[in-house]
Amino acid sequence: MLTIRQAQFKALDELRASAFVHRLSRRLRDMFEAELQSMKDEALERLIRSGIERARTYGIEYTADIARYVEYMVFLGEDFDSNPVVGWVGDILRDGQLNGKEKMDRIDVAVRSIFTQR
Repeated sequence: MLTIRQAQFKALDELRASAFVHRLSRRLRDMFEAELQSMKDEALERLIRSGIERARTYGIEYTADIARYVEYMVFLGEDFDSNPVVGWVGDILRDGQLNGKEKMDRIDVAVRSIFTQR
């Protein structure tokens, strides 16, 4: 019988997390080439890891939704969730009636609406 120890599960989780950070880092560099041009890889990885933790505090758990959250950190600013200029974002993120996907979907719709009006 195969026994998987807690430490092995933790190592697998860390490996998956590192792979996700690496993939998201490449994606962000493609999407925001000019904005991230001067940011070193280590700093971008720290930003992503910080974004993962912050997203989770809002109930955002799925990788696709976490990726969108981190994209908005680059697009709207690292503090977009607490910046009063875009205070409506924080209202959405703190809405306990919405799950993580619904929160990110609402932010997507609002951002598209704002930027298509310009």
